[in-house]
Amino acid sequence: MYEEEERTATIKTIPVEQRKTMYNRNETNGKYGIWGHDLSDLELSTINIYRNAEGRIYLVLDIES
Repeated sequence: MYEEEERTATIKTIPVEQRKTMYNRNETNGKYGIWGHDLSDLELSTINIYRNAEGRIYLVLDIES
């Protein structure tokens, strides 16, 4: 998702070492409009597994920063 955002954005992510006024990532204008946390700020906290009536299994990921 982050790679696709960078590839489709014309406003690129400011590298961490060049950020002056804030530590978080700037808003980009790619497919997802990602802003705020960099990928390295995120962590997978839990995975919930569900099975529906038809037997299909779903995984729900809880991502935190």
